[in-house]
This record gives sequence, structure tokens and C-alpha cells, in this order.
Amino acid sequence: MFKQPLLALALMSGALSASAATQTYDWSYKGFTYNEEGSGRIGVFDPAIEVDGRFVVDDKNADGKFSVDEVLSFAHAGRDFTKGYDSVQQFSFTPGGTLNFTAGAAWHDDIYSYGLVIVTGEYIGYGFHDPVGGRHGSATWLWSDQTKLTVTAVPEPQTWMMLGAGVLLTVGASLRQKPASR
Repeated sequence: MFKQPLLALALMSGALSASAATQTYDWSYKGFTYNEEGSGRIGVFDPAIEVDGRFVVDDKNADGKFSVDEVLSFAHAGRDFTKGYDSVQQFSFTPGGTLNFTAGAAWHDDIYSYGLVIVTGEYIGYGFHDPVGGRHGSATWLWSDQTKLTVTAVPEPQTWMMLGAGVLLTVGASLRQKPASR
């Protein structure tokens, strides 16, 4: 008698906890115009150039839009731009809409110092410098009207659990309702 109401209550609490959780998205901008001095490719559009990553947000003010103070993690090429000297200066995203951000990173290894800046709608800039040997280089790719954005929500574990529970309930109910064959 109490099984169905308790089960319904458990599923509702799972649904509420899933909607209250942080949200994770994979993002990708594809297709850029070269702007590299000396490359012979200045102004050439390349549809294969892609910049991508993942961000985690928490809609703290429950307005359905995400701003820079709601970003918990912002990653590109294995780097989380919310850690250390890296930073996300600007960020705005509305699900189903446009993703805009300005992010920068600086790091070094035993030889080189590196820098990366991404300003959506404008450019991606990358540079390196060897302070001892004097070697350096840079590359810049510009956004164009052909640059394509893809943002995909990453399902949270609670979502998968609720889906599994729903499938099990459906299968269980259908098996239970079959009349006995003679």
C-alpha cells in the first residue's frame, strides 16, 4: 500500500536534487581565420581549427543565466582557468544561447614561458618565449562569421540514476501487468 507513494517520493527527491546540482557543459568553437605574420596564411579561413573545453557553473541567483561569479571551473586543453595565475575575466552563457568569455593563462616549463588569451568573438592568441635562448613565437586566430559554436550539457550522475530507475520501474510495471498464460 505504501510502496508506490514512497517510491514516488524517492523519485521526486532525486529529481529535485538533480536540478539543484551544478551544471556541466562541453563547449567548442570551430573555424577561424589565420592571422600569423610570416605564415603566408593571413586572412585564410580554416574550418578545421577548433578550440574547446568544459565549464561547470552554479546558477546561484536562479535566473537561468550564468555569469563570471557563477563559474566553478573553466577548462581548455587540460588547464582550469579558475586556478593559479590563470583567470576567466568575463563570462556569460544562457542555455540555448551564446557563450561569451575572456580567459587567459600563463605557464612555463624548464625552457619556455607560455601565454594564451581567448576573447570570444575576437581572437585566440598564443605565444612562447625562451628567456635564455631568445627564441619566441606567436600565433593568432580570428573569429569570423563562419566560426561555429557548439555547447552541450553533460548529464550529471543523478540524471543517469533517475533514467535507470525509470527504466526499471517501467519494465517492472509491464512485467507485473502481464496476465498469466495457460
